[in-house]
Amino acid sequence: MYRTEALLDVHDRTHKSLAKALDHCRAFTQELLLQRPEGFGVGGLRDQFYHVIAAEQYWISVIRDRMLAEDRAAEFRDIDSLEAHRAEVAAVTQDYLRSTDLEELNTPRTLTTWQNIDRELMPAQVVMRPLTHAFMHLGQITAICRLLGRPLNGIDLPLEV
Repeated sequence: MYRTEALLDVHDRTHKSLAKALDHCRAFTQELLLQRPEGFGVGGLRDQFYHVIAAEQYWISVIRDRMLAEDRAAEFRDIDSLEAHRAEVAAVTQDYLRSTDLEELNTPRTLTTWQNIDRELMPAQVVMRPLTHAFMHLGQITAICRLLGRPLNGIDLPLEV
């Protein structure tokens, strides 16, 4: 059984890592933030950050029966706008977790996902999905930073909050 406190803790630690990576990337020009190095699928730094944040927004909206699946990446061209979006999306997830009881979090139910596909999913696992997904992309962000000459370290799940 997933507990609200544990989900909030992992969520908070994930967002601390995202915020640290965003802050690290403030040193890059807008041109470098938008540069798309080969081999990273989603694209450059801006696109990686936006994808992580939008994925959390999408999955929480699916749980709340309001599927938000729009590509708004062009609206977020700098670190400040990405950081504001990150904080906004994090607050929505925190609100969901704080207002949902354990039975609802841990009981699979039918959720409508992308392309109107109905899937039987447990909300707590849906919350965990974008959090684990974030660390895969943080690894790619770390690699891109290294390629751009500004290595990024210490963004694993923080042991201290």
